[in-house]
Amino acid sequence: MPKLTFRDTQTFVEALSVTKHPKKTVMYESIPDDKEWLQRSLTVGFRFLGASQAVITFTNRESMEKELVNGSSVLETSFFHLKPWEKGAKAIDRFVWVSILGLPLIGWNRRCIESIIEKAGKMLGYDITSVSQGSLTGVKVLLSTTSFETLNEHVLLVLDGDEFEISIMEMKPNFSPLLSTIKHSMGASGIQTLDEELCSEFAASDEVTAAGTKITDTDGDHCATYIILTQ
Repeated sequence: MPKLTFRDTQTFVEALSVTKHPKKTVMYESIPDDKEWLQRSLTVGFRFLGASQAVITFTNRESMEKELVNGSSVLETSFFHLKPWEKGAKAIDRFVWVSILGLPLIGWNRRCIESIIEKAGKMLGYDITSVSQGSLTGVKVLLSTTSFETLNEHVLLVLDGDEFEISIMEMKPNFSPLLSTIKHSMGASGIQTLDEELCSEFAASDEVTAAGTKITDTDGDHCATYIILTQ
């Protein structure tokens, strides 16, 4: 009978244990830009002021002034107009989701919808789930409106000689679709397919530019930048 020998001196438990590989070591030296970006990220706050304006706040005057004199900063390169904050600054409009009901499918395009909601506000986008789910009931549209009263309007639409009563109803404030389902445009060309017409990609940069206003607080405790979004 051959003599039994062992491969090594490992115990049974050690042999079954997962071998730990050495950790990978990564060397990185931070640069001034890294620290500057971190400082901006921690000290700058952004809030919409209605639908067409916004306020950017800083923790102190120094961080604000440093950002504003930086010609390559996000504020200087991304926003169209900056002006000093005024005590009378207020929201002059608001975002609102509305449901458009009673609209014939042939009218489910941006040009027709814009004519329907012309008095209610400006169309900014729509919820693609309105057309991607199993039931085509109505179109959910995102508006910017100067009305601060709940929207509940009825419009008589004359489409190709036929009359249709259209309802524009403001949705509850807690309605908030995913950003990925909000689209910007609906093609109105008759040669486009329904999918192309109703599901074109959202492209805010096509129509929305940003304008802002530099703010300084007279007390020196709160410094901000007042941003106006213009079409």
